[in-house]
Amino acid sequence: MKTLVRIFAIIPVALLVYAVWCVLIAAPPSPAFGDPNKAQIVAQLNHLYLVASYAVVWGLQLGYVAWLAIRAINQKESLKSTI
Repeated sequence: MKTLVRIFAIIPVALLVYAVWCVLIAAPPSPAFGDPNKAQIVAQLNHLYLVASYAVVWGLQLGYVAWLAIRAINQKESLKSTI
Protein backbone atom coordinates (compact mmCIF):
# COMPACT_ATOMS: atom_id res chain seq x y z
CA MET A 1 0.00 0.00 0.00
CA LYS A 2 2.82 2.38 0.86
CA THR A 3 4.44 1.84 -2.54
CA LEU A 4 1.15 2.52 -4.29
CA VAL A 5 0.75 5.79 -2.40
CA ARG A 6 4.29 6.85 -3.30
CA ILE A 7 3.60 6.12 -6.96
CA PHE A 8 0.34 8.06 -6.66
CA ALA A 9 2.31 11.00 -5.21
CA ILE A 10 4.25 11.30 -8.49
CA ILE A 11 1.12 12.14 -10.49
CA PRO A 12 0.73 15.72 -9.14
CA VAL A 13 4.35 16.50 -9.99
CA ALA A 14 3.80 15.18 -13.52
CA LEU A 15 0.69 17.36 -13.90
CA LEU A 16 2.58 20.45 -12.77
CA VAL A 17 5.38 19.69 -15.24
CA TYR A 18 2.77 19.29 -17.98
CA ALA A 19 1.28 22.68 -17.08
CA VAL A 20 4.68 24.33 -17.34
CA TRP A 21 5.21 22.62 -20.69
CA CYS A 22 1.84 23.91 -21.96
CA VAL A 23 2.57 27.49 -21.02
CA LEU A 24 6.27 27.85 -21.75
CA ILE A 25 7.21 25.35 -24.44
CA ALA A 26 4.11 24.38 -26.42
CA ALA A 27 2.73 27.89 -26.75
CA PRO A 28 3.14 29.49 -30.16
CA PRO A 29 4.95 32.83 -30.39
CA SER A 30 2.90 35.94 -29.82
CA PRO A 31 1.17 37.16 -32.96
CA ALA A 32 2.52 40.24 -34.67
CA PHE A 33 0.36 43.33 -35.01
CA GLY A 34 -1.88 42.96 -38.04
CA ASP A 35 -1.30 39.21 -38.40
CA PRO A 36 -4.28 37.66 -40.25
CA ASN A 37 -3.99 34.44 -38.18
CA LYS A 38 -4.14 36.33 -34.89
CA ALA A 39 -7.53 34.94 -33.86
CA GLN A 40 -6.38 31.37 -34.44
CA ILE A 41 -3.16 31.89 -32.45
CA VAL A 42 -5.01 33.59 -29.59
CA ALA A 43 -7.55 30.75 -29.48
CA GLN A 44 -4.72 28.22 -29.26
CA LEU A 45 -3.07 30.22 -26.46
CA ASN A 46 -6.35 30.44 -24.57
CA HIS A 47 -6.78 26.68 -24.85
CA LEU A 48 -3.22 26.00 -23.64
CA TYR A 49 -3.67 28.30 -20.65
CA LEU A 50 -6.96 26.58 -19.81
CA VAL A 51 -5.34 23.15 -19.97
CA ALA A 52 -2.42 24.38 -17.87
CA SER A 53 -4.72 25.84 -15.22
CA TYR A 54 -6.69 22.59 -14.97
CA ALA A 55 -3.41 20.65 -14.69
CA VAL A 56 -2.24 22.91 -11.86
CA VAL A 57 -5.52 22.59 -9.97
CA TRP A 58 -5.61 18.80 -10.36
CA GLY A 59 -1.95 18.62 -9.39
CA LEU A 60 -2.60 20.55 -6.19
CA GLN A 61 -5.66 18.48 -5.31
CA LEU A 62 -3.99 15.14 -6.00
CA GLY A 63 -0.89 16.26 -4.14
CA TYR A 64 -3.01 17.03 -1.09
CA VAL A 65 -4.73 13.65 -1.30
CA ALA A 66 -1.37 11.90 -1.61
CA TRP A 67 -0.05 13.85 1.39
CA LEU A 68 -3.10 12.83 3.42
CA ALA A 69 -2.62 9.18 2.43
CA ILE A 70 1.07 9.21 3.36
CA ARG A 71 0.25 10.89 6.66
CA ALA A 72 -2.48 8.33 7.43
CA ILE A 73 -0.15 5.42 6.68
CA ASN A 74 2.55 6.88 8.91
CA GLN A 75 0.06 7.38 11.75
CA LYS A 76 -1.21 3.84 11.33
CA GLU A 77 2.34 2.47 11.52
CA SER A 78 3.13 4.57 14.60
CA LEU A 79 -0.01 3.25 16.33
CA LYS A 80 1.02 -0.33 15.56
CA SER A 81 4.49 0.25 17.00
CA THR A 82 3.10 1.69 20.28
CA ILE A 83 0.75 -1.23 20.91
